[in-house]
Amino acid sequence: MKQIIALAVVSFVGLLCWAFTAELLISSQQQHLMNGEWRIKKVQDKTTGQTITTAKDYKIKFYKASFSLHLDVNSCLGKADITSNTIRTSPDQTTCSTACCDTKEAKALAAMLDSPSLKTYQIQGSQLTISDKKYIIWLKATK
Repeated sequence: MKQIIALAVVSFVGLLCWAFTAELLISSQQQHLMNGEWRIKKVQDKTTGQTITTAKDYKIKFYKASFSLHLDVNSCLGKADITSNTIRTSPDQTTCSTACCDTKEAKALAAMLDSPSLKTYQIQGSQLTISDKKYIIWLKATK
């Protein structure tokens, strides 16, 4: 009987440690996402398989409940709900400056990032990958 109780206690403590470690990892991913500025490196259209590598310096930064995106000339600021591995943007709550003429590529990137579909993200070292049902976007930390 004592062995069963001891096994139950050890199992329970192990489960608590695992849950605590998972929560720390999730918090770490969110913090890493929000503590950096990310440069968009390439985008792949999942429907066509076409990959576009960008030489431009398009940057995105995530905050607690928003994001900012810097394009060729203009910048956008939008609302974002960020969880442990997902990002949901609110297109009706995103505004972009209209100073001048961004390229078609820049406008397409803004539309991808601001689409209402749920996006998942994964960070490995200095690389961030954002994916939804239509696109995969690869980004690299700028700092």
